[in-house]
Amino acid sequence: MNSMREYGLFSNLNNTGVGGSGPIRLLLAFFIAWGSVFCLPAMAKAKTDELLSPPAVEQPSQPADVVIIITGNHAITSSLLRQTAAEELKNFQTKGFNPSDADDAAYQMEIAYRKRGFRFATVDYTVTLPGPNPQLDFIIKEGPRVRLTEIILSGNDTVPEQTLLAFFTDPEGKTITNGWLVESNLTAGVDAIRTHYAMNGYLRCVVADPFLTYSEDRSTVTVEIKITEGTHFLVRDILFTGQIRELSGDLADLRQELIDRAYVPRRNTLLLDGRITELYGNLGYPDTTVQITRVPSTTEPETNARTEEKPEGDVILAVNIDSGPQVTITDLTITGNNRTNEDFITSRLALTTGDLYNVTKKRTSFSNLYRTGLFSQVQISLMETEQPSHRGLLVEVEELPGRELSFEMGWGSYELLRGKMELRNKNFTGKGRILSASAATSMKSTDLGLGFSDPWLLGHDLALDLPFYYRIRSEPSFDKTETGISTVVSKRFVEAQVGISLAYTLRRTQQSNISVAVTEAAGNDYDFASLKIQTYRDTRDDLFFPSGGYRSVWAAELTDPSLGSTLAFIRCTTANRFFFALGKHTVLATRYDSGFVAPTTEDLTLPLAERFFNGGASSVRSFRESELGPRDPVTGDPSGGSAYNIFSMELRHRFRHNIGGSLFVDYGNIAPTGNGGLDRFTDRSDFIAATFNDYFSGFRPAIGIGLQYLLPVGPLRIDGAYNPTADKNQGESAMIFHFTVGMAF
Repeated sequence: MNSMREYGLFSNLNNTGVGGSGPIRLLLAFFIAWGSVFCLPAMAKAKTDELLSPPAVEQPSQPADVVIIITGNHAITSSLLRQTAAEELKNFQTKGFNPSDADDAAYQMEIAYRKRGFRFATVDYTVTLPGPNPQLDFIIKEGPRVRLTEIILSGNDTVPEQTLLAFFTDPEGKTITNGWLVESNLTAGVDAIRTHYAMNGYLRCVVADPFLTYSEDRSTVTVEIKITEGTHFLVRDILFTGQIRELSGDLADLRQELIDRAYVPRRNTLLLDGRITELYGNLGYPDTTVQITRVPSTTEPETNARTEEKPEGDVILAVNIDSGPQVTITDLTITGNNRTNEDFITSRLALTTGDLYNVTKKRTSFSNLYRTGLFSQVQISLMETEQPSHRGLLVEVEELPGRELSFEMGWGSYELLRGKMELRNKNFTGKGRILSASAATSMKSTDLGLGFSDPWLLGHDLALDLPFYYRIRSEPSFDKTETGISTVVSKRFVEAQVGISLAYTLRRTQQSNISVAVTEAAGNDYDFASLKIQTYRDTRDDLFFPSGGYRSVWAAELTDPSLGSTLAFIRCTTANRFFFALGKHTVLATRYDSGFVAPTTEDLTLPLAERFFNGGASSVRSFRESELGPRDPVTGDPSGGSAYNIFSMELRHRFRHNIGGSLFVDYGNIAPTGNGGLDRFTDRSDFIAATFNDYFSGFRPAIGIGLQYLLPVGPLRIDGAYNPTADKNQGESAMIFHFTVGMAF
């Protein structure tokens, strides 16, 4: 009956108007009995199927395109506002309308206005949903653009106002006073002031949030910042306790260094802990622990004779030192060196078996192994043993791939398309030696090379390079083929960023297709042998787009028959680049290159391949390759000289998306000037006198603009240079364009 009642079969039975008639009740009873036998099981099954069947899943409809409309914007374009909220607006097209995305998009647009000084800008929106394409209208009220006219500081009794105002700059480093109000820059300046006070011992300094006073039309604002400096905390004494060992003198120097200096808890703790750990670590104590506590100013430890009350700002630090055992290295274990010879790794270690542990030597060992370029990871640690004072040294390395195959492609305004392929084995014989083979070609040259390098000659920090090369190159006035080998020994002083090298070069040079009038000797094939010394210093902060530092190279080369040469002269060159940051993305780059050749005997032969030429994409850019300077009167091709100079100044600015631009001025020459070139001289003194008399004569200019696209291998560059002194009679163009890879200098 319960199941029947559940289906409502008896709910009104006793209330029917015919319920009291016997025949009718009998007839109803018959139908009820029949239904219970034949209908209820089917109805129950239908009910069960309904309960057990999963609900129907409504198929999602594709989101309709949302129409975005922006109105009320005058200071910022609609496209820029769309770009600012690009992620949120994209969601409308992929996921359909969502109020949270609309809120976020409006917020991003407001931020864009705030960053441009529109402090009161608001962005609201309305939604029109009916129809196949919902419409989202962003309504912008820009309000006035607010200029920050003055920042007023108060309460800074010990720190000059100019020191604190210098913290209020924009991301470009420019002062924000008399600029547009950008609250994020203002907040950053306040945070910088708080940090400045904290780092100078004002631990309780309070810098209030800026109070802004707007003009009546809200176009200008004055900012007031109240400072409560509070107590100035100074370190008045440091008391060392524990195992002082033989370092009492060094600890006294450390104490003297910190006395009467600002107390900054974290900085003082890190400095004391680091210096003490270093001192003890260099004496063989790797497990030294340092505990630093602050002694209350009103009391003194019993070890201190002074018991008078101290001012609140006077800080006394108690430093307790536990040195642990002194450790001797008893054995050496090296792991991970599958290709690298173990003896080679051992030779790079400053810390080895039998030494007292030394943290400086451990650090040097780590640096030496990384500098080999053979390892991606290096770990040096001590191994535990049964005797705490005798421990093993564990050196774990992870090797980089030993072989490299590289390809380079480029373009030059003279060489046109060029490419290079190089195969290198960076760990030849397992001792960090380098064996390489290369092939390079362009529309003007072919270069084949084999090379062997030993960066650690005889176990020292000397590098040996043995390059062998075969080169064919077409110059504007001649072609040359060179076959040569060099022996170069060099040393690099890493910390000083200085390098020096000594090289002996022996090569055979063949000249052909000479298009200028030269003496027979200057046009002949010849043997060249020389000694060359070169030194450089490089402090640049970036290889491709430096913003600071300089690179200076000086070289002197002597060729003489005693060395195996058919020539006799001395050649000196210098190349200097200086870089000055003028902002976050702006750099002033300058260059001065110079060189001269002087014969050392009465044989004045100077082949075309040994002369200086000027002009081109990397020198004076208003000339084509090598075309600045003396020319053959018949063919007009360059004949070169015995000296040259290049002065350059370039203002570089890096835009977004790896795009850079530049304005430049080049100024260069070739000496000696005059008709006849170098071949007119028959006397050595006349040759040298003419070279130096004209050393700074005959300069030609270039004024231009450049565009660069920064690639991982260097900038792709196009320069356009104007020559205000172009001589059309000599075939010179007033405007020259260069397209190449790499900066001019």
